[in-house]
Amino acid sequence: MVTKSWLANSIDDRDENVKLVEAASSTLLCASSLFGSPVTCHHADPDRISNDVINTYCWVTSTYTLPHLLTASDRYPTSHIAYHGVGAHAASDERRYHGYYQWVAFVLFLQGVAFYVPHWLWKLSEGRRLASLLQEMHVPVVDAEDRSTRLTNTVRYLRTSLGSYSSYLTRFVLCELLNVANVIANIFITDRFLGGQFLRYGPRVLSHFITGSSTSASPMSETFPKLTKCNFQLVGGSGSVETIDSVCVMPLNILNEKIYMVLWFWLALLAVASVLAFTWRVVAMSATALRVPMLRATARLADPRDVAEVAERLPLGDFFLLTLLAKNMDSVAFRQLMSELARELGPASARVMATIPKEIADSQTLIRQAVEKRGAAVE
Repeated sequence: MVTKSWLANSIDDRDENVKLVEAASSTLLCASSLFGSPVTCHHADPDRISNDVINTYCWVTSTYTLPHLLTASDRYPTSHIAYHGVGAHAASDERRYHGYYQWVAFVLFLQGVAFYVPHWLWKLSEGRRLASLLQEMHVPVVDAEDRSTRLTNTVRYLRTSLGSYSSYLTRFVLCELLNVANVIANIFITDRFLGGQFLRYGPRVLSHFITGSSTSASPMSETFPKLTKCNFQLVGGSGSVETIDSVCVMPLNILNEKIYMVLWFWLALLAVASVLAFTWRVVAMSATALRVPMLRATARLADPRDVAEVAERLPLGDFFLLTLLAKNMDSVAFRQLMSELARELGPASARVMATIPKEIADSQTLIRQAVEKRGAAVE
């Protein structure tokens, strides 16, 4: 049985990305059992209010760090900083709130679904047409008589449906374009989700590891702090509001910082690969001169003369279908397919004559017959 034969193209490479993202989501969903509570907060008066209440409040709302305390300075020396981004501060100091942590698993799952969409659309649009044409000919060992019958059926179908695969190629190109848009959109959505910290996350992490600065927080700790602050508003008996300042430990950020570091490089690689693949697809399909080298590179066992003859005569959509067959079909079977297809298509002059309107062809025939009769009369 043909397994994923109709999926052998760049669109379905995104399956690996889907698996990666979904695996990361599953890891995060199970992380609370590995690292304990997702947030553990401590404050100065646990007798008045339970730590469980503070923990739940800070998890449901958000915690914050102080950007001016991420790096030691004359105003805030290291002795005044409890942890990068955490320390004594004034009420007017800028705060950077972190509310993403409770949504990480869901966002990663949605990204996995988004990466599956182009694959699903192509699979739905393709309708297993390529698998039907292959007829188990991806298997190297096939009975010679069965292979001959299947090849004859495939060639007959390709000849009958000649010129009908333009929309097939168009749908494929649109799915590849959707891949490019999908990757780029995911990069910017992730950056927005992490508060504008994702676009330069990978290079900043590498730069920090290379320089090894000890006076400033690493980009990983800056984006995914392990220690944050949280303010709980407590209403007293007289109605006055009292602010309880808490320090919270965020153990899940140990995972988050590494997952998003891997995700940054993976998305960057996918973005470059997707753009290059789409550009190559457009150039290769637009330039007729590249058809023969492309097909020869895939069908190494096929006769170069058959390859050249078929590549020059097939319309663009049909040629694209043939390249997919070459990638999925056994090399020996494809060599026979090319031989039969070259013979079936006939000489180039026949194809040219087939495009001439019937009236013109008939008039040319009458003129030729008249010339022949006149020549015979003269003799």
